[in-house]
Amino acid sequence: QQQVDEGTGEVQVAALDQFHRAEFGYSYRILTVLYAFRFGVGIVRGTTLKDGHKQPVGLDYGFAELLFEFHRLLAVEPKVIFGGSEEGLEAGGGAVLRIGNTLGTHVDLGFEIITTVGSTVLLRFAWDTVPGFMMGLNAELTDFPSSQSWGTRLYFDAAFIGYKHVYARGLLGYATRNSRKGGVIAGVSVDVNF
Repeated sequence: QQQVDEGTGEVQVAALDQFHRAEFGYSYRILTVLYAFRFGVGIVRGTTLKDGHKQPVGLDYGFAELLFEFHRLLAVEPKVIFGGSEEGLEAGGGAVLRIGNTLGTHVDLGFEIITTVGSTVLLRFAWDTVPGFMMGLNAELTDFPSSQSWGTRLYFDAAFIGYKHVYARGLLGYATRNSRKGGVIAGVSVDVNF
């Protein structure tokens, strides 16, 4: 679908910009300076505007993360990613700097880059003032999943520590692309600790 901007006369293409991301991972806590490691697989499927046309986007990948806790109030979490997309082989990585208690109130500052798929810069403030819940406010600047145009994602998440170490997490927020179009974002996850 095309629209003409009456002010500039430019032809604009209206395209659905959405994607779904799912991951399955395994974590193991060592509780030393190397506090934990995590590895897993993930998929991304969606539609975005690429070079003025609506196109499907996708990525199948594997990842590995290490969490180094240098002090009870300072941690670093590097990540490597390898996978494949419509463009071919993809590689990437990222890192998170955590200031504060890993299992309590803290601030995260991080990034993730995947070659042709896109980049994300994130800021998160998390707190645990309500017993049984971990909550967070998140702000992201991203061109994921097409590395064509930048957008923002602002969202709130809450994790409930349930029965026998089962954690259920949900998120809800709003995202925009090019500061013009936006929509609701939502997600869920379940963690089982044993």
